[in-house]
Amino acid sequence: MPKPRQRYALWLTGQILKILGALLIFAVICTIIWRVFISNIPPKEMKQLQPTPQLAAAYAEHGEALRLYTQEQPSVTKAESNYGYFGISRYTFIPQAKQLQIVFRYNNSTLRHLQEDYALADRPAPGDPTLFDLTLVTVTDLTPENAEDNGEGSDTLQKERVHPTSYQVDTTALYTYVLFVFDEIEVSDAVTAIFLDVYYREDIQYERAAYGTLLLYNSASPDIGVKLSRKERKALEGFLSDNTP
Repeated sequence: MPKPRQRYALWLTGQILKILGALLIFAVICTIIWRVFISNIPPKEMKQLQPTPQLAAAYAEHGEALRLYTQEQPSVTKAESNYGYFGISRYTFIPQAKQLQIVFRYNNSTLRHLQEDYALADRPAPGDPTLFDLTLVTVTDLTPENAEDNGEGSDTLQKERVHPTSYQVDTTALYTYVLFVFDEIEVSDAVTAIFLDVYYREDIQYERAAYGTLLLYNSASPDIGVKLSRKERKALEGFLSDNTP
């Protein structure tokens, strides 16, 4: 039979193990919560529209009547070759400014996949906004009165590639975020789709399939209205004030 001192030592050891076990479980839960929720929160600069001359001018003209919209489309790449590589936090069409703003993001693990896919000697560092070439591809139906001739490769579908006007970058512990601004974007009734193509900057071959592609607009999908936030209105008003002679 254990002596009182031995029984106390065993009891104390058991209590310490219980505490350590509880702390371990708590740490795992906190890590999961951080990974799933907190780490997915974009930097504050990426949560609102970037003031630009075109957007500010449209806001000055239309005020609260300024139309903004997005669509509900897959937000991450899901092909077998690039599953989860790239994503979009948000994107907003602004017709009266002829502008589209996109918050593009990729995980640090994407850099590991990039290194493996292209057999790079070194893994690229996060935070480089020029690591990937992003372009929009608009698809226009040249015969909108006849939707039956819009098969893949049809000469009745016209594709146009548009490059971004500007960008700004920010990072978190897990993600690189880049806000891209595309100008002269007009979504007419004849536009059937708009895609975002992603190429590695050392392998830009537009005639070949992109490293990743995301659908942004489908004429068959409903538009979802977006409202300017108070911070966005204040930023646009400040931009107008600073740039008015």
